[in-house]
Formats: sequence, structure tokens, C-alpha cells
Amino acid sequence: MLKAILIDDEQDALDALEIDLRKYCSDSVQVIKKCQSPMDGLIAIRRLKPNLVFLDIQMPQASGFEMLEILGDIDFNLVFTTAHDDYAIKAFKVSAVDYLLKPVDKNELIAAIEKAKNREQQGKHKEFEVLLENVDQIRTIAVKSNKEYRFLEVDHIMYCKADGNFSYLFLEGENKKEHTSYPLGKMEELLPAQQFFRIHASYIINRNHLKKYTTRDGGYLVMKDGTKLSVAKSRKSEFDNWLGFHDD
Repeated sequence: MLKAILIDDEQDALDALEIDLRKYCSDSVQVIKKCQSPMDGLIAIRRLKPNLVFLDIQMPQASGFEMLEILGDIDFNLVFTTAHDDYAIKAFKVSAVDYLLKPVDKNELIAAIEKAKNREQQGKHKEFEVLLENVDQIRTIAVKSNKEYRFLEVDHIMYCKADGNFSYLFLEGENKKEHTSYPLGKMEELLPAQQFFRIHASYIINRNHLKKYTTRDGGYLVMKDGTKLSVAKSRKSEFDNWLGFHDD
């Protein structure tokens, strides 16, 4: 019997998957925990030691990939769940990790469970090493602008600036920026928390594009393109912790 943990920020998706597992796979799978955040999922995995985890990819606190990186050692079968059937799916196939598109198809769910049962003791670590090597190749987000979605590479976003109920995304390269109908709060949810930080009500920065951090004059940053951005006093302590150091 596979003991499963389900991790998804949408309660409806968690409930639907649990119902399908009970309906079609009750002889093979026992759901031992449902979690609505990556952090709760990490705690549950470490405490309950499942041999099967269903993991959503896009979640506000951290992506499924970031959760795996934090977790480190992975000794369970993993099935990704996602609402986006884009090129990233090819990377999952290369790494031999199962995935399910939402809404979950009954036959695909049954097939995924069968594969998990067959692989329970076979070569999982190597597969996950390949998966994590592929993470950088599939780190994209979809941002909405008018009536279309633009797919942008996360690493190329230097910083985001609020524009009322919308946002500007400043990209690597001369005079490159994208306007999105997402507010800055939505961008904060979409971007990986380990890499991006909201330094001000109007700005989110990518730590990989930081050039200098000056703590005098209230605190400000210099980005690699020369842009200076202020750090809000209310966020300075948390920002210092996020960077991993404190003022003397």
C-alpha cells in the first residue's frame, strides 16, 4: 500500500484528487495527509515519511521545484500535478517523473499509480537528480497582458515595478520591459520567494541582478543595470535576513 501526501494550494484540487484516489485506487493508495502550502508539505513529508507525493507545480509561497530543492533527499515516488500543458512537460518525461494535468483524468491517474508501485524500489534517486538538473531549463512564468499571456524566463526578470493595479517587469537587456495586467501582489505570488523579494510597496527585485546594497541613507539597492531602488524601512530587517546577513 502506497502512503500518499497531496500538496496543492487549491483546496478544491486537493479534495478532487483525494476523491479520485479513493474511488479508483483505494486498493493501492492511502491518503495520509493533505497540505495547502509547500511549507506544510515539507513538514508532513519529514514527519510522515510517505512513499508517494502528489505535488502541485505553481504555488504562492514556493514552486514545487523549490520545495524539492529545500527538501534535499527524496526517497519517495513523485507525481506532479499542473494546469499548464506547455513545453516543461517534456522535461518531466525526460526525467521519468510522472505528471497529471488538471482536471485529472481517471485513466492517467490509474496509470501513474501503477508506475509508482512498479518503481517503488527502483532507481528513484537518479531520476530526481536529472529532474533537478532540468529545473533551470523550465523556470518560466506566464504573465497576462490584455488578452494574451507572455511566457518569460524568471532569471531574466531584474525587477518589477507597480503601476497602479498593473505592473512593469524590467528584463535583462537594454530598454526591455513588459507591461502586465497583474498587480504587484500577484507577481509576488508567482515569482519564487528564494530569488525575489518585495523591498518596497512598489518594487520586487531579483537577487541575481543585485550589484550593490547600501545601508546608509535609509538603505537602497543598485541593480546591475544601474537602477537605484529604495528599501522600505518596514522591510529592511526582513530583507537583511533574506539576504543572510545583518547590519553591524
